[in-house]
Amino acid sequence: MASRLTPKFCEEFELALRQEGRGPYNEVFQACMAVLREHKLPYVLEKVNPDQFLVHQKNRGGLMLSPHNVHSNAEVIHSVGADRKQLNNAFCIELGDSGRQREDNIAKNLELVRRAKGLLAEVSGSERFLTVGCGHTTAFCKLAGTRRGRTTAVKLASADGTIDLHKVFKNAEFKAMITEGWSWTVIPSDVDNAYPQFAQIAQKALNSSNHVAQLTGELEVGIYLASIVDDVGFRDTEAWEERAIQQVRDLCVPCSSYVGSILTFVCEFGGGGGAPMICFMDAVSKHFGCSNVLGETFWSTISSMVFFDKTKYCPLLRAALLLVNLAAPTRRVKDGIAALLTKTDLAKLISKASMPKATACEDALRAARLISNVLIKQHAHLFDESASLEPLGQFFVRVGLYATSKGLQGMEAKEHELQAIKDMYLAQLSSIVKTDVKYAPWATNGEPKAEPKADPVSSTPVTATLADHSSPLWIAQKRGFHVGTTIIEKLAGVVASVDRCYDIVSIDTKIKIVSICAYDDKHMHAEITLEGLLANWQVSTMESPVKLAATETKSSTLATDRKKAQIFLAITEASCSAAAGSLEYWRRPDMVRTGAKALPTGSLTLVPSVTLSNITFKAVTGLSLGKHKIDDKTVEVFATGPPKMAFDAEKPTHVQKDATISAFWWVGTTNVKKDANVELEMKDVKGISVPVLKNHVDIQPYTRLLKFVAAQKKQASTLETTTGDAPKKKSKTS
Repeated sequence: MASRLTPKFCEEFELALRQEGRGPYNEVFQACMAVLREHKLPYVLEKVNPDQFLVHQKNRGGLMLSPHNVHSNAEVIHSVGADRKQLNNAFCIELGDSGRQREDNIAKNLELVRRAKGLLAEVSGSERFLTVGCGHTTAFCKLAGTRRGRTTAVKLASADGTIDLHKVFKNAEFKAMITEGWSWTVIPSDVDNAYPQFAQIAQKALNSSNHVAQLTGELEVGIYLASIVDDVGFRDTEAWEERAIQQVRDLCVPCSSYVGSILTFVCEFGGGGGAPMICFMDAVSKHFGCSNVLGETFWSTISSMVFFDKTKYCPLLRAALLLVNLAAPTRRVKDGIAALLTKTDLAKLISKASMPKATACEDALRAARLISNVLIKQHAHLFDESASLEPLGQFFVRVGLYATSKGLQGMEAKEHELQAIKDMYLAQLSSIVKTDVKYAPWATNGEPKAEPKADPVSSTPVTATLADHSSPLWIAQKRGFHVGTTIIEKLAGVVASVDRCYDIVSIDTKIKIVSICAYDDKHMHAEITLEGLLANWQVSTMESPVKLAATETKSSTLATDRKKAQIFLAITEASCSAAAGSLEYWRRPDMVRTGAKALPTGSLTLVPSVTLSNITFKAVTGLSLGKHKIDDKTVEVFATGPPKMAFDAEKPTHVQKDATISAFWWVGTTNVKKDANVELEMKDVKGISVPVLKNHVDIQPYTRLLKFVAAQKKQASTLETTTGDAPKKKSKTS
């Protein structure tokens, strides 16, 4: 295949690659594909099963895949119906048979699967291609094809959380995608090896075309960022913030220059997993048709502002302020950016003088959400999350305007006091659920604090009854103590331990507790007063010890590790001959040659230097180290060479620090026996046979080292043919 990358192709392809940064990625990608097609390098496979794919390590800026999006995208396909004809971004690159490209991509995929914790299919070792487009869809189909993957998509899940193929296979087209696959355009691995920049360009072009139409607004970008950072284990990866930011920037969305500020808001004030506050603001803005751009200054300020009382973060008030600018009237939009609330307005709000007002607003917003949640549970037939958007959205905007004293500049052009805003909210809710909704803490002075009309729907209702204030259960729960909660006594100078932990059994005038730890199965029981519980005990996260059903055992891996260590030591002791020190190493292509000295027959011995981790019992494309007995089994052991250094065009002769260069792995191959100058033989080292390469002929100076490998026999066609006239063409009918 290397011969197919002709000088003319290389010249034209490099010219296309140099367009990166000078125009849209899709145009650069299309220019590259035109060169590839001109030289007949890509090919199309009409139907490839999803189990043949891994994802390219350059995909999504190195993030590769979002396990969360793998399943959410599949849920969308399930909802709207699958159609393989729509998969027009199905481009992939061959996974090389050996070498750095193969090793690095497999290693990256193994790490991705480990982080995904069951949301992606395991690497089987039989994969042949690397996706640069259509990767998320392929990953789901591959997982579904294993018939044992778990999913976060509610519409696709069975009762135990795994993919319910009965649901998925109702769509015949989706079933065919999973069991048969679809058409792919394949790029040879030689292109990826010679030009790794191409994969990066391809994935940016193909993935951007999928997402840019969906991510036009700042809140949509926030939701997309949340899906990235919520992926299992993502925040444990190196430089995850930069990688998430770059992934969005690659989509060329309008807010690319300040996506870092949006990411900060998502992580700090988005409301946790899935960024529910971002989703709420997005839903409200769409409900009211608000599409104002907030801009870099506002996002930066609202994400970084610190209130005078540093114990107050006021996440709900921040959301209210965002909604105020999102809903700003057109007269308060300047140069396309909402300007109703400015940096100066936010600076006043976080000052000492405004702290009581900010605190009251945050408390009101929190109560409003609690009231809405209770009503959703109590009046599900009349009131759901969709119905709550209008009253709750208006409440947030009015509170934000009140907090900044900007009511006259809002849509209603009216200043509302906080109490009036609360009353309007309750009135709106009452109209929707067709019953009088009251909330005691919001009752005005002089009026009785009415109890809510509906029955409590949880152990901690929005409002408390008079009876609650004298109930030990309610009082304990308000302080975080519930039946089943693990607690520990607060003792100064005494180290916390599981031996001192108790579970709450019941809460009444006396609190009954039982020890969680009993090595002799005899648990300690006790009773304490409510006053003692609140004053002297605290909640503990410690858990009771678990006794294993096992005695001392030894894993079978100990024997295999011991054998690997013995082989490793034997290879280490079977050192190369002194003549190996005169060899010279070359790149482009990789080879090892003799230097100025000729090497007499038998003077050169090369040992396959490997790390311990490169010795394996799995059949791989590599070197067989022979069969060895481990316990009562005889197994074949293999070794793969150390990865070769990436070629640095700016420092072509540079050798990286701590790099392993072993001549054994640099020796080339030839199908012509007389051209071979080294051959494989076994050397006994302390009872272990170590394969080494020795020169069986004299080798002249500046000669490439080659070993003989028999050429594969060409398979003859079994097709039997005869001669005859060409078939008649069918006439066209109108």
